[in-house]
Amino acid sequence: MNTHMNVISAMGRILYTSVVLTANSVLLQLLHLSKKLLKLLTFLAILRLPLKRKTQTLSTMNIAQCGKALSEQIFPKQLMTIQEQIIKLNPTLTAYDAANIAKVIKARSEGLSWSAIEAATGIPETTARRWVKKYTDTSGIRPDVSRVPTPRINKSEEAIEQLLEGLAPIQLPPPSQKKGKSTANSEYVLVIGDMHFPKECKKTIDIFFQVVEDLQPASIILNGDTVDLLAVSRYPKDVRHNYNLLEERIAYHNFLHTLQSIAPKDCKIYEVNANHSGNDVNGRWWRYLSERLGEVACFPELKQKLSYEEMFLGQFAKDIQLVDFVNITDSFIVLHGDVVRKNGGYSARGMLDKLNISLMHNHTHRIGSTAQRIPAIGKRVDKQIFAWENGCACDLNPVYASAPNWQNGFSIISVDSTDSDQPYSVEQVIIENGKANISTMGGTYYAD
Repeated sequence: MNTHMNVISAMGRILYTSVVLTANSVLLQLLHLSKKLLKLLTFLAILRLPLKRKTQTLSTMNIAQCGKALSEQIFPKQLMTIQEQIIKLNPTLTAYDAANIAKVIKARSEGLSWSAIEAATGIPETTARRWVKKYTDTSGIRPDVSRVPTPRINKSEEAIEQLLEGLAPIQLPPPSQKKGKSTANSEYVLVIGDMHFPKECKKTIDIFFQVVEDLQPASIILNGDTVDLLAVSRYPKDVRHNYNLLEERIAYHNFLHTLQSIAPKDCKIYEVNANHSGNDVNGRWWRYLSERLGEVACFPELKQKLSYEEMFLGQFAKDIQLVDFVNITDSFIVLHGDVVRKNGGYSARGMLDKLNISLMHNHTHRIGSTAQRIPAIGKRVDKQIFAWENGCACDLNPVYASAPNWQNGFSIISVDSTDSDQPYSVEQVIIENGKANISTMGGTYYAD
């Protein structure tokens, strides 16, 4: 009888321990999930804030208070863990002092600035810096935080409002009836890139529009860096020459509106991903969102709402294909590029050596070309490969560079699709002082 009772008692203890461990595991998972949900809900709440009522853009709680509230309400267990480590290292500390040190370490690990920490805790910046250095750098204390650190929150209410205004929807009237032919000229492709709206070269854009209207190409390739995205750039900015997301988006939308009005109805328009614009992994937009939102940016609904197509193509997204590159022929591609060398043509050579295929690229803002013969040997037939740098369509005097070696221009590609070898030719249109002599068009074009 006693043996049976002992077995039943042991089984009861095992069952109780299993239930407790399971419950603790569930609680930990819920806590981890709550952090992500809080980030998502906070960001979505900000997106829904009214833009014209400053009194409602943020609550009366300022950024420092938000940081304090997060530290005290969401991570109490981590704070207690840090506090226990501190007391273990320095038993002479009071619980009050250890708690303050833990709050400072936790707040700093969450990305709060020193001034925000001082405002939230009342602890002088010099003291906070000394504590963090002493107990993290020297003693090895590390707060129990997630793999991706929370971004630093240091924007004022006005700055946040300006960012949201920059993401407001833009709606232009539908493009007017096409002025050109109803059918595109199947022989021609126009390639233009590096406009960097709203810092485009207006004379280059004007001549480009004239050629679109006269030539009626089968395809138009916007070869990357269409918008500049200076507002979300990591680089230092001069406030005297700054511009926001809304200005960039409006300028780009106006360009697309005019382009669709004059291009043939069946013209295919592509935008190529690049380091400034598009969905490239190194592009400014998703790099900015990834740094600010972390893993929350992976929520499908949020990815769609904040996608480059939604934010920067808007009403034109259905008519523009966003791609990594465009095949002109089976052996000739157009892409933005990622090699930069000193002079015109040098970068084209770098791209040619890298990909070993005929190509045209932008990115360097220079005009140039190079070629390579690959001789016949064995069963390999003789062939040649070529590479072109496509210049730029932006202002040649940016505020962040002094007299850069850039050239304005774009390219006209002619392809004979009736020949199985797909022969093609390239004319690089050089624009200087608002003029361009274009052989394909049989004359000189002048900017208005």
